[in-house]
Amino acid sequence: MKSIIEPLPIGKILGSVAQYSVAYCTAVGQISADLLLCVAATQLLMHYDYIAHCIETYRIKSKMVTNGVKHDMEFLRNIIIYHEKLLSLSDMLNDVFGVPLLVNFMSSACLMCFLGFQLTTGVSTEILLKLLLFLFSSSAQAYLICYFGQKLLEASAGISNAVYIHNWFEADLKYKKMLVQMARRAQRPAVLKATVLINISNVTMTDLLQISYKFFALLRTMYN
Repeated sequence: MKSIIEPLPIGKILGSVAQYSVAYCTAVGQISADLLLCVAATQLLMHYDYIAHCIETYRIKSKMVTNGVKHDMEFLRNIIIYHEKLLSLSDMLNDVFGVPLLVNFMSSACLMCFLGFQLTTGVSTEILLKLLLFLFSSSAQAYLICYFGQKLLEASAGISNAVYIHNWFEADLKYKKMLVQMARRAQRPAVLKATVLINISNVTMTDLLQISYKFFALLRTMYN
């Protein structure tokens, strides 16, 4: 009596194993790169917030203690050096992740466009759920990067606000002049960049959705 269950071909088994392995490695690679970017951006955020906190809570000592002017100048000098190092680290972050971010946003725009188009062509319920989940994950990945880009921009720009808040009016004239230079530099905040083409912030997510929708509308017009 022959067996009712036919054995699977070895080629099909190997193909399935290879397919799942490639999908797993691709997902892990994308998630790892995004998590590394988020961790690096979070570290920069913490340092920018720390600088802003130090400036806000510092009390001018020029009129309070002996050698107060010297103490104030030493504090400001250390803060400026700290700030310059952070700006250098921000540039380094853009050098490392600039090209991958550009490729990520281009691929996300194409994915959202084609997934939206496929959803409107009429698919089964099972495929529909898979496409919706894929669309959500692609959008969430892009939004996560835009979120940290916006936070980095706000944290670095917050240093200029901290400079204005603290009691600089009691300081020495030389201290005030150096403080003006620092505030002026902080008004050009650190920005997460996808090369020189895209400055990443919450506005970038809106632009990405608009571009995806434009291509989606073009595909629908050509399809009809």
